[in-house]
Amino acid sequence: AYLPTPAWWEHWSLISKLNTYIEGKVRARWAMLQQCGASEGKTILDKILGGIDPAHFGSRNVTDLRDELKSFLFAGHDTTSCMLTWALWEMMR
Repeated sequence: AYLPTPAWWEHWSLISKLNTYIEGKVRARWAMLQQCGASEGKTILDKILGGIDPAHFGSRNVTDLRDELKSFLFAGHDTTSCMLTWALWEMMR
């Protein structure tokens, strides 16, 4: 059930700040790549942005990239730690 507790508000406030930060980084990187050329980028984000047609770049792309980057950064860490925890637990049995 949904309860608007202070912890809930803090959680959503932090998520909003994270989303704003990542979207700002994506937009800044897009602007830099448009000035320097897409072939200059060396990061994963540069490679992804290099595959987007400039005529179709917009807020929908930024939102999608933000969500994918969060999954890549945070979900990978979580699944690895869960797998290691399970493996160690099984070994200790």
